[in-house]
Amino acid sequence: MYLDDILIFGSNMHFINDVKSLLFRNFDIKHLDQVDVILRIKLIKKNDGMTFTQSYYAEKLLKKFNYFDAKHAFTP
Repeated sequence: MYLDDILIFGSNMHFINDVKSLLFRNFDIKHLDQVDVILRIKLIKKNDGMTFTQSYYAEKLLKKFNYFDAKHAFTP
């Protein structure tokens, strides 16, 4: 069986480590340390929790199509 990417997070490190141990025993995987972007969503870790934002992907699209420095327009 082949696993592509998996993200494990939570507040209980004991449980997280148990899950990682189970996965390492049953699959050929490697630990990639902390992640900052997954599924085009940027993860920002703070002291009081985490923030998930898609601005990273939106900025990437704007740059790709040369609209990053375009003037914004107000809509009613």
